[in-house]
Amino acid sequence: MARAKGLRWETEVPEQPVRVVADEEALHRALANIVHNAVKFTESGTVRLRVGRSDREGWIQVRDTGPGMDPAFARTGLFEPFRQESEGTNRRHEGAGLGMTVARRFVEAMRGHIEVDTAPGQGTTVTVHLPLLEAQPSPTASALHPEAPDLRRLQQRLRAHHPRILIVEDNPENARFLELALQDVAEVTVAADATRALKAIDAQLQENRRFDLILLDLNLPGDFDGQALLHEIRRRPAYHHVPIVAQTAYAEPFRLEDFLAEGFDGFLIKPIDRLTLYRELDRLLTRQPTSS
Repeated sequence: MARAKGLRWETEVPEQPVRVVADEEALHRALANIVHNAVKFTESGTVRLRVGRSDREGWIQVRDTGPGMDPAFARTGLFEPFRQESEGTNRRHEGAGLGMTVARRFVEAMRGHIEVDTAPGQGTTVTVHLPLLEAQPSPTASALHPEAPDLRRLQQRLRAHHPRILIVEDNPENARFLELALQDVAEVTVAADATRALKAIDAQLQENRRFDLILLDLNLPGDFDGQALLHEIRRRPAYHHVPIVAQTAYAEPFRLEDFLAEGFDGFLIKPIDRLTLYRELDRLLTRQPTSS
């Protein structure tokens, strides 16, 4: 894509590998979105990828000579799905929002963070920071990320339950994000549709086991949508009281009462961040002990 636009593509990689704690597939998807945006919005000049490290973090940086953007927008709107810096006919950054949202979700699920340095006419630099394999948590992490103590506390609580969680989600990126965010605190099974979900549930029941919680996308392919699958699951006596959480990308103002009336125990609005996810799971799992 860069060659087709006549751009220079440069890389700067140290001789010694920078070993970070990361999921290979998730990191690849995050970087693919960041690099795609850099090339897409750069009309002339260079896109450069650099790799390096500090005392406790490894970093991958993508710098372009594109038009840049308002720093205030980069801090807020850039990571909102489908949010654009420009409105009306001059939509220079059309399409950037969703890719950056996906990138941030994957990076944060790997306990990293993204920095954006930009200004109009000065290009954009996006840096992905990930914990080094040999590093311990930084003593300043709480100051840099105020949600970190809550995340650690919730992680410990969820690990104590070690729940079995079924994710029913047909979007591969959403499913992978949830799986990545939960793999350290739960035993995770993923089903892409209702048929696979019911097969996994019945296989557990045959072994006298059950899932402790189900994350259920409302918009599923095939014969069952989310609501229909919910009712089918509830027909099984072992699942009369298992927490089932709805996931939805719709922007309407939902109330918890609406989902409770339908038979759900809670709901999450996409895109889901890790702290919100942990809080909802903690709320439901602490009210209901897990069992074999």
